[in-house]
Amino acid sequence: MNQRRIRYGGLKAKRTSSVTSNLPDQIEISGLSIEGRGTARIDGKLIFVSGALPNETVSARLEKSDKRFDEAEVDEIFTASDNRVTPICKHYENCGGCDLQHLETLKAVELKQEQILSILERQANLTPKTVDAPLLSTKTSGYRRSARVGINQRETGELLIGFRRAASNKLVNIDQCPVLTERMNEFLSALRETLTPFDKLKMLTHIELVDGDTGLNVEIRATKGLSDELRLALTELAKSAQTNLRIALDSQTVELNRCFEPSYQLNEQSLNLEFDTTDFLQVNAEVNQQMINRALEWLKPIDTDQVLDLFSGLGNFSLPLAQICAGVTAVEGSAKMVERSLSNARLNGIDNIEAYKADLSQVTPSVHWLKRSYDLIVIDPPRTGAAAIIPALEQQKPRALLYVACDPMSLVRDSQLLVAQGYKLSRLAVADMFPNTHHIETLALFEANR
Repeated sequence: MNQRRIRYGGLKAKRTSSVTSNLPDQIEISGLSIEGRGTARIDGKLIFVSGALPNETVSARLEKSDKRFDEAEVDEIFTASDNRVTPICKHYENCGGCDLQHLETLKAVELKQEQILSILERQANLTPKTVDAPLLSTKTSGYRRSARVGINQRETGELLIGFRRAASNKLVNIDQCPVLTERMNEFLSALRETLTPFDKLKMLTHIELVDGDTGLNVEIRATKGLSDELRLALTELAKSAQTNLRIALDSQTVELNRCFEPSYQLNEQSLNLEFDTTDFLQVNAEVNQQMINRALEWLKPIDTDQVLDLFSGLGNFSLPLAQICAGVTAVEGSAKMVERSLSNARLNGIDNIEAYKADLSQVTPSVHWLKRSYDLIVIDPPRTGAAAIIPALEQQKPRALLYVACDPMSLVRDSQLLVAQGYKLSRLAVADMFPNTHHIETLALFEANR
């Protein structure tokens, strides 16, 4: 282990704590929390230390004290982990985006997988029969194809374009973000140059960017209409950058430039999916493709199967499954996404999908599409999980159910519900959709306990 003092430094390190510190001069970090913070125990009390890694000796500033645990931030690192690396982003210490760039990528995946398995065992008494290899991104930079970027202007006229600071609504002014695609960075740089001469830009609040196979799609959110001069400048920018650009107001959307239909390809399935700039799509195309492949490998669909896909979105799982199975019933809470999934089915010559809009937090077993019997079920919920819909599935007896989790605690809770219905947790794999962050996706396969 290298013995060296590292000043964690930067604006974060200069922030003074409002909590009176009673921490020892040196703290031995023993683990990493599910939120990506170092963990230690001081006189038996748990402490979370932001910026610290397992097997490090650090000093820290106490930020918050609770009866059950304390929260602190690294001040100095006396003994650094062998897995500590230099962050690739110059904004790292201030931006609230990538919070684990100081940890070697593969080690981060290993630790995140350990965390998932640990909380499943401790809180749900569940151990998967098989733990498959993680789904990894070959790129740790330039992988993110969609993002929301904040925009603001100080009273001095200084333009701010960037992401929120950690635990703050304030923006970090970012000239280049290494995790965004090259096209997104180029557009943001050109947008900054276009807007800099203007004052009174407070009406611009954020920018949605999605980089598809056909080109870059941008929506700028505004609280009121733009001046003719600003509108013309943005239109010329979009034309020059060959970018789809629109302004979203409270009551309408104004297209400034549209030069192509937004789409991307699920290459191995030869599927082309069209989307809108504000639609949800997985940010890491490579890892998403691996997730689809793993889903098909685990579920083993056959040509007589009927499949239920809950939280189906654009058809990310529905369409690949429909190419194999007899029929797919896709259910989604957004009417716009239901329409888009059906449009994508037609675009790809698929005619065995039925799609329905439903509030999946209020579904009962009597709903018409649950009166059918399904051989396979896919559940890909938001962070809140699927606790509301799982009880309505109790009469279903599929041979396999795939649960895709983006929140570990929802996975734990919903896994308990599924096991109570007679399933066994047969396989699990983590997917590193967001490299160098604490976020982790989990694929869990539940099979009928026969």
